[in-house]
Amino acid sequence: MQQVQQPIRPMLGLYAENVQRSVSYSMKAMKSHIDNLNLDIYPESMEYLTGSDLSEGQRCISKETLQKFRVGLGEEKFFDYEEEAWKVLPCVYFPMYAPLTEKQAKTKKSEYKKKMGQMIAKERNIFHEEVEAVEASPPDGTENLKEELLDQSELRQSKKELEFSFEFVKTKVRALGAENKKHQRTLPAGCSQQAMFGLTTVKESDTFLVITEGEYDAMAVHQAT
Repeated sequence: MQQVQQPIRPMLGLYAENVQRSVSYSMKAMKSHIDNLNLDIYPESMEYLTGSDLSEGQRCISKETLQKFRVGLGEEKFFDYEEEAWKVLPCVYFPMYAPLTEKQAKTKKSEYKKKMGQMIAKERNIFHEEVEAVEASPPDGTENLKEELLDQSELRQSKKELEFSFEFVKTKVRALGAENKKHQRTLPAGCSQQAMFGLTTVKESDTFLVITEGEYDAMAVHQAT
């Protein structure tokens, strides 16, 4: 852990100036994985992530923490070379982000508004929800809206102006369970752009940044501090 004398986001912006941009993974696809977690579509996967039975390898990560990191759930097909067969496995989806400079953030916001203006009302609702769930910055000093406070109709009406301080780049997919650790991939395939997991938790007021080896470690540290 390291304390810095300047806010984290501007410092990340210095890194962002030298990042080579690439085509990102489908925001629509990532939103669907996030919805799977929020709506408990995969209860056994949620039990693995949130349970506290260490003998079963459960991860002890709260649902609230998973939501802050915008983690998703789903299934992927992997080829098992030992068994020489395809397997459909439950997976966790870790969204990876690249920081934006102030100029890049303004450009992105302008592009978002332009695209919204070219859509019909139904398309705008869908697009807004995708961007808000996956890529928009969380309000500084507050947490993401909780599902129990707003139903879907109210969410559609709460068109608060979105801000951007990072860009969704790619998704790291890992099959659940220690026995399936070898089964993982990055989407889109071949994406070499550098990106970080956890930028969705960074606020303007933050002065501490903890860098961990893996995604589970990052969520565990965030949850404990």
